[in-house]
Amino acid sequence: MIGSGRSDVHATITGLGAYAPERVITNDDLSELVDTSDEWIMERTGIRERRVAADDQALSDLCLPAAETALGQAGLAGKDIDLIVVATVTPDMMFPSTSAILADRLDAAEAAAYDLSAGCTGFMYAVAQAYGMVAAGLARRALVVGGDVLSRILDWSDRSTVVLFGDGAGAVVLEPSDEPGFLAFELGADGGGGEHLWLPVLIVIITLAVRLLLRWRGGAFRSGPGHVHTRARTPLQAYGIGLVHGIGGSAGVGVLLLAAIPDHAEA
Repeated sequence: MIGSGRSDVHATITGLGAYAPERVITNDDLSELVDTSDEWIMERTGIRERRVAADDQALSDLCLPAAETALGQAGLAGKDIDLIVVATVTPDMMFPSTSAILADRLDAAEAAAYDLSAGCTGFMYAVAQAYGMVAAGLARRALVVGGDVLSRILDWSDRSTVVLFGDGAGAVVLEPSDEPGFLAFELGADGGGGEHLWLPVLIVIITLAVRLLLRWRGGAFRSGPGHVHTRARTPLQAYGIGLVHGIGGSAGVGVLLLAAIPDHAEA
């Protein structure tokens, strides 16, 4: 799929940030785990070292400093962002999304937030989607974060993959601009080689479950007594009227013309 977006609306990157965990694993370190060497890895990949998250660091912990740096470079605060997309295959948990957790930690209470899973190309897909939202006028300022804690899902006895991956996060802020920033996007996918590099869903579930049990000492699908129902009703009860009027105003219609208001309020 190739596209240039709307030619009458431009968007560009106004802030850039990155974060890498402190722990470093060198090629020599890996040679003690698997049959490899610094020379073998450098010759085939050019990689000399990789970073690995601490045991108490989740993906959102890596995304936060990267996002804060990007926002600072753009001269913005979390409350100024109205769209957050986190591209990852190793989220904190299945839900809430890592983007929602990040939005809360950034005090971006009004931002739409979702995770995107597309493997190595996830960040580029997320940038293209954010650009499309900004170009279409659905968002004014978007924060895109790409990050992973791949060390949690690696087979540390497999030298063909363990030498390639590490942990970290990068972030960009997208805003409308007078001059063209992005000229075009070319997106595509070829699933034909999926059998050569893959991750079963079961492994992800087990990994997340172990982290949840260690971090919260709880089981799957939990909430505090009455908390889900109380919070779920908040959007429509606390600021629902303003929300409805806002949608009507944006669409140029009166409240009486809104035939349906979808809501995922009941668990």
